[in-house]
Amino acid sequence: MVNNESDYRVKVAIRVRPFLQREKAHEQKSCIAIHPQTSQIVIGDRKTFKYDYVFGPKIQQEELYQTCVEPMLTNVCDGYNVTIFAYGQTGSGKTFTMTGGNILSIPEKDYGIIPRSVQTIFDTLQVCRDYFLMLKQIN
Repeated sequence: MVNNESDYRVKVAIRVRPFLQREKAHEQKSCIAIHPQTSQIVIGDRKTFKYDYVFGPKIQQEELYQTCVEPMLTNVCDGYNVTIFAYGQTGSGKTFTMTGGNILSIPEKDYGIIPRSVQTIFDTLQVCRDYFLMLKQIN
């Protein structure tokens, strides 16, 4: 249920992916400092950016989903439109975040936003259906 304006405005989340093996092999260093407490990232020494959510490389799929996606899905059941998309350069982790990889070969704990959202929506619809059937029987 939308309680105030901040519940239905555009929100931006940043997820910094971990280094790939080839990046580790070349001993590359990160140029990004992550400050999840203040929802900020610092690039280099000076450029600071503030977002609604900031996640570091160790964030689990479930925590990301529960923090910034699941709350928006309650608005769908209230009739609001919700759009979630991933934007970034090639290799930045968009597919992993959105799907978790090949859905047929990954454990449920690694499911991304899309399979988790579909499950939540169908679970919610089932609960609503059961509730309305119960109300109908009472009347």
